[in-house]
Amino acid sequence: MAHNEIEKLAITGFAFGGASFGKLDSGKICFVRGGVPGDLAEIQITASKKNFSTGRLLRILQKSEHRIQPVCPYALTEKNALHACPGCSYQQTDYETELQWKQIQFESFLLRSGLADKDHIRTPFGAPSRFGWRNKLRFSCEVRGNQIQTGYMGEDNVSFLPIRRCLLSEQAIQDAHSHFLMSSSSNSNSSLQNRQSCRHVSFRWTPSDGVRIWTDADSGLSNTILHEQLGSFGTFQVPLKSFFQVNIPVASELVRRVSDTVQHHEIRFLADLYCGTGIFSIAAARKNPELTCIGIELDPRAIDSARANA
Repeated sequence: MAHNEIEKLAITGFAFGGASFGKLDSGKICFVRGGVPGDLAEIQITASKKNFSTGRLLRILQKSEHRIQPVCPYALTEKNALHACPGCSYQQTDYETELQWKQIQFESFLLRSGLADKDHIRTPFGAPSRFGWRNKLRFSCEVRGNQIQTGYMGEDNVSFLPIRRCLLSEQAIQDAHSHFLMSSSSNSNSSLQNRQSCRHVSFRWTPSDGVRIWTDADSGLSNTILHEQLGSFGTFQVPLKSFFQVNIPVASELVRRVSDTVQHHEIRFLADLYCGTGIFSIAAARKNPELTCIGIELDPRAIDSARANA
């Protein structure tokens, strides 16, 4: 199949990562971002491999009943397929369809690898909100004269998409991000010491600590400790630059379900791999006093916090 050839594609599913797919008239599978199962799309072939092709969305000829208008202005549509944000690959479909296909992908991985059988796979639970939940964001930066632009790298890892507002983040982060852009765009009121060395900027928020902001040039924040509240399990210490769950409502429910599972099956020994600050094993132990836990983690700051949390 020739590069740049125009084809019609009936979208039949979502692949892992969010690209939609369907079969071309030749019988070859074709992947294209921006489609929804049930769509009939006009696409342009961008690459043709032995077993599959990839394409770019040109226009939707017939809309799926599950297609919706994306809320985010950076989401992939027919008009901006060449300059869309690489994240949020499901914004063009309703949340129920997104959850359904993520479950299909997850089950396929478990079943193909032999890690589980169908009868032991649980149904998923959805997030309370599709937007405004992320408590940490990390942007790439470009410096142009006196102005800093924040954004995300494209799928090619070369192109840069300026982002002024990411709707996934908590409102406090959105506000702090806007202030950061305004304050760093003038010489007289700049918050940056070394503009040219600023390649990334990170924002992290907790209800008790507010928003913390740091760039590549900030080296003195490694020992900063934040505090996260996980439902009824209380407050957990977490180092500023260490991993923690970014969706607290979902994390709280997940921790509760793990603790309930441990209690239901009367588990007495729990190995918590990549334990981070220890939220799963500690929460399970608080609910099951006879439980013995061991946590395994590489990050020394997270280990110190796990010990403090315990």
